[in-house]
Amino acid sequence: MVNHDIAMGIVRVTEAAALACSNLLGRGDVDLIEKAAVDGVRHAFDLLPIKGRVVIGECDLNKNQ
Repeated sequence: MVNHDIAMGIVRVTEAAALACSNLLGRGDVDLIEKAAVDGVRHAFDLLPIKGRVVIGECDLNKNQ
C-alpha cells in the first residue's frame, strides 16, 4: 500500500479548484466558475485514498446585518 500524505492531498484539492476556474475569471459568469471549481474539487478528491462526503455550499454571512 502506498503511503499518502492526506494534508498535501487537500492542498491539491484547493489547487485543483483554483486552476479549474482560473481561465474563466473576468467573464462575469459566476455559475460557470463555481461549476468548474466544484468539478476540479471532485476530481482531485477522487484521486485521494479516502472515503467520505463532500458538502459544497454557500453561506450568506451578511444576512443578519
